Amino acid sequence: MHPILEEIDKTGKYINSRKQTVTIGGETPIPQCEFLQKIIRENKFKSAVEVGMAYGISSLAIAEALAENAGRLTSMDPFETGNYDNNGLDLVKQGGYEIEFFEDFSHTVLPRLAAEGRRLDFAYIDSTKMIDWLMTDFFLIDRMMDVGGVVVFDDITYPSIRKLVRYLAQMPHYEVYGQFPYNKRASARRKILKNWLTFGLKDGVTMKDYRLGIYGRCIALKKVGEDKRLYDWHVRF
Repeated sequence: MHPILEEIDKTGKYINSRKQTVTIGGETPIPQCEFLQKIIRENKFKSAVEVGMAYGISSLAIAEALAENAGRLTSMDPFETGNYDNNGLDLVKQGGYEIEFFEDFSHTVLPRLAAEGRRLDFAYIDSTKMIDWLMTDFFLIDRMMDVGGVVVFDDITYPSIRKLVRYLAQMPHYEVYGQFPYNKRASARRKILKNWLTFGLKDGVTMKDYRLGIYGRCIALKKVGEDKRLYDWHVRF
């Protein structure tokens, strides 16, 4: 983990290039950044997009891991200047990395990347919590995602995002690859509880989550094949 991120993990602050103290709040936690880096490193990913930059914590972590494979990050956030005073970009630069950045909405940027013929092997989505916007992000990213690539959603505790991930995890060309946090003891307790709560139920919500392997607040979905669904494909979610 980058020394700057280690310091932020300890203090919750950092000094930007203007010598201002920036207090971090509501960002991707450092242990979750390690989860993202682990995925990138074990798969040797090189081409990533990030939807939502904010203070740049996850941006720096992703850029650091990608650089080990001569890869590069493309990030987008329409509020980087207005809401975050460009501190996210500043943090990444202080960390010693260059990224491609668009100060615009993802539904504008992603189609442009697709039109350029971009290919991806990793995506991290941490922005709005509205299901229609996030579904649009996923659809556009999936068009560019190579088989074997991974899409990570943050904030699964939001009902809208959890609902979306339950749907995506049932797509025949995607599967749950990993999650954060993962607690073996808690997972065992949940499994017992699931068996009790869903006994005799054919399609209970609790049973769905466990059957799909959705436990954490951050879920990684791996693309395991091309999209070959028929026009009327549907699952309950």
